[in-house]
Amino acid sequence: MSGQGARRVVMVAYPGVHNLDVVGPLEILATTKFFVPGPPAPYGITIVAEEAGVVEASSGLTITASMSYDEVLGGRDEIDTLMIAGGHGSSSALKDSALLGFLRAAAPRARRVASICTCLLYTS
Repeated sequence: MSGQGARRVVMVAYPGVHNLDVVGPLEILATTKFFVPGPPAPYGITIVAEEAGVVEASSGLTITASMSYDEVLGGRDEIDTLMIAGGHGSSSALKDSALLGFLRAAAPRARRVASICTCLLYTS
């Protein structure tokens, strides 16, 4: 990664998401900084939701989204990887027009799109 900036990973969270589906993949990517010489770290990680702030997961624990969908779409930063986490809330999220609109707009800007567990439906 010498001479390159961090690859931007955008993880989508929504009410009822599974914490593990958000945190697990991001921990793996964040850990690469210990094995790839830097700076910068190989991946820059951003958690997004409809609104920046607290998102309640299915367990009742909370995740903090640092950006809203609109902030991501309004920015000029490239998205290397767009990830959609799964969870018990995915069936409701599948009907969420703001989330679906964000995915439709953000996916073409991403080098790759990945889904975790139950959110395979979003990528089809």
